[in-house]
Amino acid sequence: MVCLIDLLRPASWLHEHRIGWTAINGRATDIIRIRLPEFGLDGFAAVLSVAPCPTIKPGPGRVVLMTSRALSDDLITLTLRGTAEGITATSTHPVYSEDRSAFVPVGSLAIGERVRTADGWALVETLTRERGAPRPVCNLEVEEDHTFLVGELGLVSHNDNAVGGGGCGSFAPTGLRDRYIGGSGGRWGSRGTRLFNDQIASRAERSGWTVRGGAGRASEEWIPGPRGGVAGGTWVDLTASKGGRTLRIQTVSTLSDGITPTADEISAAFRIRHAFPNDILWLIPKP
Repeated sequence: MVCLIDLLRPASWLHEHRIGWTAINGRATDIIRIRLPEFGLDGFAAVLSVAPCPTIKPGPGRVVLMTSRALSDDLITLTLRGTAEGITATSTHPVYSEDRSAFVPVGSLAIGERVRTADGWALVETLTRERGAPRPVCNLEVEEDHTFLVGELGLVSHNDNAVGGGGCGSFAPTGLRDRYIGGSGGRWGSRGTRLFNDQIASRAERSGWTVRGGAGRASEEWIPGPRGGVAGGTWVDLTASKGGRTLRIQTVSTLSDGITPTADEISAAFRIRHAFPNDILWLIPKP
């Protein structure tokens, strides 16, 4: 397999890996170690050229540090419930499974498994192994998060690769937090609600709690309805843990007195308390 890779790296990285020290006819001829599990590659690559860094435009989002292109016939197309769009990936490409709380290869997914998306999660509707001649495939390495969103629902994908002996790090949902506090509407609520939840999560973190769900840190914890489905279920606004204890926080809409939760909020709180009777539950009125 031939794979073409474009990298954006600092001068210190080039020096560390002795890239650009030798050249033939003005072209670099160095060799670096490369691992791209998505393409089934683990070996060495020749550096064809080294050029100045292009101008990086200011603005929100992450910088793309690597693009890679190859041909593959090991492909699977999946669809998610809520969209007819098909997403085709190599069977080894990692996506985040909410059910397993880990990045897993596309080829290991099951029908009905929950996968993380930009606004929460979606169910895997179909999985189809593609047949025929090899097709062009590509991958990205994204600054800091090393994750990117694919398709209409924003399937969370991870670039599990290393170039020059360095790893890509573990999943860090900083990009999710950026989208959370930067948006408005939908299940996450108004911009004011999102900022309020983010402030509460930050205070909890300063007090030694580890926020493991909600407030843009990770997908909210889901409590299924009485029949195990979506109907009658509840999203927990914030879930945190410390010293073996678990804290759940709901920021609630109230009646005109600014204190008494609405009937819907009381029902949601009851479901959380019923599911976790021994854990801590706080209801905090929204401003």
